[in-house]
Amino acid sequence: MKRLSKFFKVCALALTLAVVAPSIAPANTVAAAQAATKKAAATVKLNKSKLTLTVGDTAKLTVSGTKSKVTWATSKKTVATVDKTGKVTAVKAGAATITATVNKKKYTCKVTVKAQDPKIAKAPFKAQEVVFGDLKGVLPKDWENQVLVNAEGTYSSAAYPKSADLTATVSGVQLLVQYNGLPKMEYSEVKDYFTTYITEELINSQLAAQGLEITVTDFKTSDFESSLGTAFKTEYKIEVEGMVVSQAIYDVYIDNYLIQVSVSDMAGNTTPDAYTVGEYLLNTLEVVKK
Repeated sequence: MKRLSKFFKVCALALTLAVVAPSIAPANTVAAAQAATKKAAATVKLNKSKLTLTVGDTAKLTVSGTKSKVTWATSKKTVATVDKTGKVTAVKAGAATITATVNKKKYTCKVTVKAQDPKIAKAPFKAQEVVFGDLKGVLPKDWENQVLVNAEGTYSSAAYPKSADLTATVSGVQLLVQYNGLPKMEYSEVKDYFTTYITEELINSQLAAQGLEITVTDFKTSDFESSLGTAFKTEYKIEVEGMVVSQAIYDVYIDNYLIQVSVSDMAGNTTPDAYTVGEYLLNTLEVVKK
């Protein structure tokens, strides 16, 4: 305790000396300090000397320490462009140098542009990569992904447009990932199981168990070919709050995991529509953690 007390007293003394020192410093010392401060304030700097972007990305470069006009230029317009405000746009993979000229003096930033992930580049919408527990996949850039469960062995999330009114029924996509540690099952086994287990009667009973008086119509099942293999697809319609909702569930087994993508589409009230989002998500999913 005595050591701590002494430590705090020394810190207090140092702080006191720091506060009073300028008032008793020699005039020439003060002048030198002021000159150094003025010089530092006048130093012209570019906010970044290196920049790494992905094709389609943008970044802002700024020059500080001057009120003079700044002229911007790029060494390779086919790789990265820059406008008169210093906004850099990545055009294609490669390297370029962005130069800011102030009073005939040049300041440079080396820009490296990486190629866009093909899964994002080929998406039928403006896309983003999202991590879903042990997996990653692609969703629309203007969609939100809300994690529902992220426990050992189980991950679940719901994705929907950021502009959606969550107080109402909205279109969206739900993802369920379950780790089982088993090798991939033959699809014939998967199909036999789901054909027997998932029926119109089962779905009606599950809805009734939740106290929902909803009748399932247009029930059907089919095979759906995805990049992960053949998925068992279950489709049906239900009526919620006077609105007919089309739903589809895609179940697919891969090594170590069962993956289920569920789509709820409210008469196509989202752009892109929920089916496009759900099926593209299924086709872009890949394991990133084992």
